[in-house]
Amino acid sequence: MKLHNTEINTHGMELSKTAGYKVPTRNYEMANDQHVRTIELYPDSSNVLFYDAEHTHGIDKAELARQFANGILIVTSAGKVLPTAVNVGDTYTTVTAGSDSYYSVEKA
Repeated sequence: MKLHNTEINTHGMELSKTAGYKVPTRNYEMANDQHVRTIELYPDSSNVLFYDAEHTHGIDKAELARQFANGILIVTSAGKVLPTAVNVGDTYTTVTAGSDSYYSVEKA
């Protein structure tokens, strides 16, 4: 199918014209993530991350890794920071923002 002289596949995605094109890895949102840009997480004094500023509901290893891919902001006393790296370990997940590391509740 063509639209404006551009080949379109049945899923509505433009087909690449270059030889050797490889489809990139895509991460799809889940139904409960629809229209969510980021979530805010709050670190305690040990840099363990929580959903709330009172530090009562911690984020677990798998959820921190998933939310990193969706987008998270860490709310600190200095402001909001955007993590740039994630490391999923055997027992906990670490996200890094600048020189600071933040952890899932399994680290505590």
